[in-house]
Amino acid sequence: MNEVEKGLIKSDLNRSSLNINGLSRDSLNSASLNRDSLNSAGLSRDSLNGAGLNRDGPSPIFTEAIKQLDGRAYCLNLHLERMNRASQEFYGRKIDFDLMDVVSSYSKQFPKGLFKIRLVYGRSLIETECQPYKAKKIKTVELAPADCLDYGHKYLDRRELNELKRNSSADEIIVIQKGQVTDSSIANLVFENEKGLFTPKNSLLKGVKREKLLHEGTIVEKVIEVSNIAEYKTIRFINAMIDLEDGIETSVRNIVNPR
Repeated sequence: MNEVEKGLIKSDLNRSSLNINGLSRDSLNSASLNRDSLNSAGLSRDSLNGAGLNRDGPSPIFTEAIKQLDGRAYCLNLHLERMNRASQEFYGRKIDFDLMDVVSSYSKQFPKGLFKIRLVYGRSLIETECQPYKAKKIKTVELAPADCLDYGHKYLDRRELNELKRNSSADEIIVIQKGQVTDSSIANLVFENEKGLFTPKNSLLKGVKREKLLHEGTIVEKVIEVSNIAEYKTIRFINAMIDLEDGIETSVRNIVNPR
């Protein structure tokens, strides 16, 4: 079985960034979601010097997902802008690695097929990986109130979003803040009716596909209240890997707990 068949192609570009106090990639992934994992490993936020295992700390860790189709990477300028915004806000400078170098290496390795390039970075690039990608169908959705949830950057720490999703029996959730629709746990939303395509103005994360479609005039920002969801027919899900035309959508009638 080759690496593509296994579904995971990794490139550790900065292993030393993970080896802080003996921290491995696996422990990073788990610790970022579970403080107990830090304690069991004899680690703390202080011992990691703000390495980003808690996004509320001084030095959070971020992730970025980039679509590669038949060797071509999409929305690179928007990805770079988002990464630079996060790095500038928390580290006072733009990212210190060349995104094009990362993307080009995978483009040469995997010239055919749909792949998800994932980067993990903080003060520097920690790791990248490239996986074959297939979007999951979404039929049922559940409204999940979370007024205090903050996901303004694409943090590696997704504990709150993951907890909301785990508490739902539906295929996906729609996060509700102060009575207004925001995003799902994995994607921005586009609501469709006879008047057009509308994305919630109060999104949790300004996704790159959302930004692209807004710039093109394909979708329009609009405050969408829970009370007027019934005015729409279809909910479409979009993110860096999922386009409008990919058909990842559901009817508003498939909301399991409409208000």
